[in-house]
Amino acid sequence: MSKDLIVLAECVDKRNGRRFQRGETFDPVPTVEQAKRLIRAGCLPEQAYYLAREAEEDENGRQDSELDLALKAAQGADQAVAEAQATFDAAADDAKAAAKTALDEAKATAKAAQAALKKLTK
Repeated sequence: MSKDLIVLAECVDKRNGRRFQRGETFDPVPTVEQAKRLIRAGCLPEQAYYLAREAEEDENGRQDSELDLALKAAQGADQAVAEAQATFDAAADDAKAAAKTALDEAKATAKAAQAALKKLTK
């Protein structure tokens, strides 16, 4: 961990209640707001703010990537449902059972993808 996170004065990580003594490394990296507060209190050096901001930007980028992947999966599943429905509608009566199974599987996949997307957007 960086020397930028060496504790200058005793403090507490408000996220988990852990107490840090002078000279310890503040780990994990504080949030931006927490870094500002601890810097003003003289508990962390000013460089801790930049590390906190960088960590927050990295986390936001990771969340955006997960959201993009979930959105693409949901869109692909919706497309599969539409294609399965078209196949079902066009199928002869003797092929309706197989087309119905494919349609039901596509709907289940779409439902799971939508649930994953909803979980990420909460």
